[in-house]
Amino acid sequence: MKRSKIAGLTIQELNQKLEKLSQEVVTARLEERQGKVKDVKRVFRLRKEVARLLTLLTQKKWETEATEKKVKEQ
Repeated sequence: MKRSKIAGLTIQELNQKLEKLSQEVVTARLEERQGKVKDVKRVFRLRKEVARLLTLLTQKKWETEATEKKVKEQ
């Protein structure tokens, strides 16, 4: 999924996607070790997607904290 598509998601939606992708990584690793996988780069792509989600999630949390801090200062 492109960054532009996931950028509009809320923190809760990002957490749900992250949970789902994490499970997919585990499943893909198991399948790879059992020799059931035809697409050997799937684990790599899933891990990149997880990293992308974590980065965006962290950025959104920082933005939320910065906004809350500004509101408290006013």
